[in-house]
Amino acid sequence: MSLKFRNVIKKTVLVILSFIMILPYTTVIASSANYISNNNPNMQRSDLTFIKGNAGDKNVIYTYKENGKKYKIIENADEGFNNVISKKFKLTENGDYEEIQNQNLKQISNDSFILTSKDELGIRQEKIDITMVKSYDGNRLNDELVSLYYTDPGTGERRTREYDGSSKIQDMMVSGISAVLGAALGGKVGAGIGAIASTYFQKGADRAYYHVVYNWMMSKLHPVNVVLRETQYTVFYLDAAHNYKTGSDYYEYDGRW
Repeated sequence: MSLKFRNVIKKTVLVILSFIMILPYTTVIASSANYISNNNPNMQRSDLTFIKGNAGDKNVIYTYKENGKKYKIIENADEGFNNVISKKFKLTENGDYEEIQNQNLKQISNDSFILTSKDELGIRQEKIDITMVKSYDGNRLNDELVSLYYTDPGTGERRTREYDGSSKIQDMMVSGISAVLGAALGGKVGAGIGAIASTYFQKGADRAYYHVVYNWMMSKLHPVNVVLRETQYTVFYLDAAHNYKTGSDYYEYDGRW
């Protein structure tokens, strides 16, 4: 085989490999753009603009357009996002914003909220549950074994728990969605959670789906058993089949002294 022919084969293989590496990423982005809300397939939200704070902050004001009309949202949350008050306004022909809805999302347990909504249809209450779909055994320890002693700080064996879950977010606003996602992750959220909540809101999604990989290490030098180090990586999706990716979030804690 000549040197020239070998070089042609090498270049061809590299091109094929490059295409294979790029294709999955391109497919995910395209499919996310084509997602249609099951809750309201005709809804089109655009021009989401924060005029006070940023997505994920406790106090925010933002505007957006939906089906040709402009709206403004004011949201205030407590420190832990356990209680979120949201007010929705519609821009009138006179150029004023008229309040058309208010919501109160209140956490009542580690895995549930009560959503109270008031609008022209009256007052409604709904319980919002966080669901763990399935967990994977692999290198995972059962929850009841988490208190086992491992090894010294910095040299301990890491353990992993991996699971899928979903939460209802229908008709919620950005901060409300952030609160539900934060609770679903046990408060282990990073800087990306606000942007992910914004994406769910813009898509008008009725549920949030996620795949979580949680890693931790215990210390045996404390008077009581505590988690010494932990990381959590979460990928969020618009559908149960995990075809429509919205983004990912990363959390890390290092308690070594």
